[in-house]
Amino acid sequence: MLPFAGVLSVGRERGWLHDGLFPWFTAHGAQADPAGTRCSYVQAREAILNAQRLHGATDLALLSGGRKSIPNLGVMGLGMLSHGTRGEAIRFGLDYQLVAGSMLRLHLLVEDDDTAAIEAQPLFSDEDLRPFLDLDHLLTALNAIRQLPCDVHFEVRRLELAFAPPGDELADAIERAIGAPVAFGAAASRIVFDAHQVDTPLRFHDHALLAMSRQACEQELAGRGVRHETGANSMLQHLFGRRGELKSLADAADDLGMSLRSLHRLLAREGIDYSQLADRHRQERAQRMLRQGAGTQAVAEAVGFSDSRCFRRAFRRWTGMAPSEYRARAGQAARA
Repeated sequence: MLPFAGVLSVGRERGWLHDGLFPWFTAHGAQADPAGTRCSYVQAREAILNAQRLHGATDLALLSGGRKSIPNLGVMGLGMLSHGTRGEAIRFGLDYQLVAGSMLRLHLLVEDDDTAAIEAQPLFSDEDLRPFLDLDHLLTALNAIRQLPCDVHFEVRRLELAFAPPGDELADAIERAIGAPVAFGAAASRIVFDAHQVDTPLRFHDHALLAMSRQACEQELAGRGVRHETGANSMLQHLFGRRGELKSLADAADDLGMSLRSLHRLLAREGIDYSQLADRHRQERAQRMLRQGAGTQAVAEAVGFSDSRCFRRAFRRWTGMAPSEYRARAGQAARA
């Protein structure tokens, strides 16, 4: 239960845990062991919003994410510890993030020979919960990476967060936790670091333990109705091709070995709205191209708009700004 491990820890200290906050664990409430317990996105969302209300402060995501570690990731974390390089461990964790209960999609981007990033991509348009999830999940990922058995410390260039500054005191606390500058109001929430760090070797590489961990992760996903014959991926990642393109539902159903109707039922059960996902995917691709300096017309054509005017209207609906303004802001954040 990735989103709840840190929240539960804070709640026990504050004394506001009760059965009504996490009613699906067990009747024992805070004393229950949440390992292996499942809940829907809607249930998780309600619990986290209630926790924020009870906490009465804006730092819950910082406290929650900062307390989580590789053991909180279960068999996924065990698999990360078993790889030969830091990059292999990161990719394994991101492939199986659904096993740990991820409520958004973390994605590794190696942008060039110099720069890489772990970027948070929301599953839904959920402005109430997005600041919590972005910060909580990115801090969890950073903790896990820094806890890998490696002789070289993992250094962060900067943390970019796609929401407004929460106040100087909390902003300073986030910078201290990250050990790097933090930029607010960014195009996407992400940890930016030197790309060469993904090749750093780990001290231990246990092939047998890795195979066992992978099998356990596969079995966990199979229990949720996700099949993984061709590789490790989450339900959401089955909807994306190797180059990051969003598949049609018919293609995704064929790859999963199920009927289109069964896929619709599975997506509904997981709370995934394909139309929202498709719209979000176009937005993410457009934002990524603009951050890389592409022109408005080229981006419009690449993401499937008939002309740049339609694209500009859609982009303003997505972000509240024109593509040219977004490109300029992204450039300023990268130079900060």
